[in-house]
Amino acid sequence: CLNEQRLSSFSRHMELFSPDRSYIFMRQEQRQRALPSVPYLSIFFLDMTFVLEGHAADIILPKTGMINFIKYRRIFELLRELLYYQERPYFFGAMKSIQD
Repeated sequence: CLNEQRLSSFSRHMELFSPDRSYIFMRQEQRQRALPSVPYLSIFFLDMTFVLEGHAADIILPKTGMINFIKYRRIFELLRELLYYQERPYFFGAMKSIQD
């Protein structure tokens, strides 16, 4: 049996990692975090797969050679969002007990 604090923590994590509404709670949580932070990459891969597989082909009209710029703009936005998390470096202090 879980105590009340652990049960509350478990419920919060269940809500946070719920795929309902395209991981809306996790997306909100990520936006509120200060850098540096590690993004939940599962959402990035889900979004990238949707863009790559769900949008029209790279070349819309083969005869004219028109490119699907909407698709490539969305790919750029996803990559820019991922790079945002690399803007600030992580600083880890030395731990003598581990280094020795």
